[in-house]
Amino acid sequence: INGNLKFSGVGTNMSGVTFNSLTDVGGNFEATDDNGNFWNFAAMQLKTIGGDLIIKNNAKVNGLGGFEQLISLGGNVSILDNGPDMPENSIGGTYPQVGLCLVKHYKDAGILKATAPVIVLGTTSAPVDVNSLTACTQ
Repeated sequence: INGNLKFSGVGTNMSGVTFNSLTDVGGNFEATDDNGNFWNFAAMQLKTIGGDLIIKNNAKVNGLGGFEQLISLGGNVSILDNGPDMPENSIGGTYPQVGLCLVKHYKDAGILKATAPVIVLGTTSAPVDVNSLTACTQ
């Protein structure tokens, strides 16, 4: 996709396989206000986002699965007020969840390309400081 990818207010079931052939977004990647049975982006093969990464107000999103292969993120990051099971650190097991610690990896590994990106994580009432996290890649 050369421009922005935005979906908002999705109320029906979706899964990561919906995006399994998506590799590049030239602008912003934005998923907001989705209330269906949409848990994560686990099957996605996304490599680059030219703009911002915004995952906000999604009732059931529980991790950053599908974003592990990202090699370039050009803008800011806002992962805020998602499902109650969004972990700070990744959780392994039968149903693994990739945590907010992946954003720390982006910062440490130079994947974030903006000079001074704004990073907002967690919830409005309990924000998470990216610098307090230990980087993870899955």
